[in-house]
Amino acid sequence: MFKKFFISKILFLQLITFCIFQTEKSNAFIPYYNLPSKRFLNLNGSEIGKKAYQLLYFGQLKEGLALAKLAISLNPEDENLWTLLAEAQINNKLFNEALLSIKKGKLINPLNSELYFAEGSIYISQNKKQKAIKSLKRGLEIQPKNTNALFQYGNIFLMEKYYEKALNQYNKIIEIKANFWQALNNKGLIYFERDERLLAINNFTKAIEIEKNAESMLALGISLKNANRTKKDEFYTQYEDVAREMVKHRRRLKGKTVFCNCDDPFESAFFRFFVLHFNKLEIKALVTTCFDESSFAGREYPLEGMTGAYKAVVTEVPEISLIRPDGSLDLEPLFAMPGNSLERLQGDGDFRSLECRELLDSADVVATNPPFSLFREFITQLVEYEKDFIILGNMNATTTKEIFPLFRDNRVWYGETIRSGDRKFHVPDNYPLNAASCGVDESGRRFIRVKGVRWFTNLETNQRHTPIELTRHYSPEDYSHFENYDAINVGRTQYIPCDYDGVMGVPITFLDKYSPEQFEIVMLANGNARTNVSPEVLAQVNYHAHAEDRGGVGIINGKRVYARILIRKKLS
Repeated sequence: MFKKFFISKILFLQLITFCIFQTEKSNAFIPYYNLPSKRFLNLNGSEIGKKAYQLLYFGQLKEGLALAKLAISLNPEDENLWTLLAEAQINNKLFNEALLSIKKGKLINPLNSELYFAEGSIYISQNKKQKAIKSLKRGLEIQPKNTNALFQYGNIFLMEKYYEKALNQYNKIIEIKANFWQALNNKGLIYFERDERLLAINNFTKAIEIEKNAESMLALGISLKNANRTKKDEFYTQYEDVAREMVKHRRRLKGKTVFCNCDDPFESAFFRFFVLHFNKLEIKALVTTCFDESSFAGREYPLEGMTGAYKAVVTEVPEISLIRPDGSLDLEPLFAMPGNSLERLQGDGDFRSLECRELLDSADVVATNPPFSLFREFITQLVEYEKDFIILGNMNATTTKEIFPLFRDNRVWYGETIRSGDRKFHVPDNYPLNAASCGVDESGRRFIRVKGVRWFTNLETNQRHTPIELTRHYSPEDYSHFENYDAINVGRTQYIPCDYDGVMGVPITFLDKYSPEQFEIVMLANGNARTNVSPEVLAQVNYHAHAEDRGGVGIINGKRVYARILIRKKLS
């Protein structure tokens, strides 16, 4: 029945179609609707786009986004509307959606510069500076005199402290548009950072004359604050300490490019050691950088009478003595050799800058004395770049969440030559000498003494595989048991019992003698244990919270003890 009905309907439609085609083929059998033309929709889309732009301009971001979406639905072939939609999405912090809009706009017109500029803005907000540079550069190839894009480009260089490149961009802007006060303001910031005060004042003044704004004055205030900061951890390692440790790693240094960042090519003991032993160690190259604010920079070998951030590259050393009668290095014959170079850095020489990261990427081994206050950040960067290193730091850093896991997983350990006592460091002339351990040596240089200094490295050493000689025997009377861990407390490393196979809490100084073949490091029991240790590990040591442990510190007789490393012997 259904089949018969369906066939009859088909035949009826065919008949109707035939009759219609005979009378008015243009209508077929489709009903007529009064739909707007494509041109009409496109025009309306453009008009709505204008209204969306006005809303965005006056800060009505959500309303502007809604109209931009409506505009693009009416005219999806207009790349300018895709740009508008992307800008609306950027203003509403919908960055991923904005990137999709830009991609669609590029498909329509890959030569629309505004799309690349919008893309660059997104990447800047996401701190993806290399991608931002690529997008802005492509847009400027299409529209080279776009001042806003040039400003964004310059700001990336400014953020990375590539001051010369930033200045070039700002000067291009001012040549095109003399009243672009933001470029003048940022030029003032650069000159102030470079201690060129008159030029800084001149540019700040010009910016304020064009636009009476508070930004230039605020920038000046911030610059003053930054310029007057005193570096409290600008320590210069003694040559003897460098030499004693580095000779232990001579086999690991052979044929390698050594990078000494956070140093001074002309005052550093690291630079001096590697230059004097370059040929004997058979290293491939030495690269040393100096931070712009180093108070020692440029004293011994000034570059064209200027101070600032330098890069010294040494690929060969002459077979002559480079030591002058007064003990200083004779650098003239060194940098006269064609394979060596000395040049000012674009930025300030900070190890976190893009410029120094690029040098790090091309190096094999890092050897330096980083600022103690930035030690965790510094070593995290080395691990990220998967570099070999031998660096000086304070053992207090060992207990931090960034560094202790590296010790636990045998990715970092102590060097060979410093295990106790304090170390002497030279400091700048303006460093306050307000402690008994500070003073002035026979040469007139200021120094301080710092306790708990250690070499941190991932270069293999023989010493760390030497087992600890264990002579004590376990008895419950001699070893207290933690109340919040299933572990015994061992007050000194030499007290580790030879016949106890359970978990033991040992002092931080245990790491000075730790052998990974003899012991397994389980965790660090300190105030951050509950947040920095996995629940699985806490379960292994039967951790249970105690009212006095304040996050995981071991408790004995109701009282907290010093931070302890929980270890267990490896069974043979």
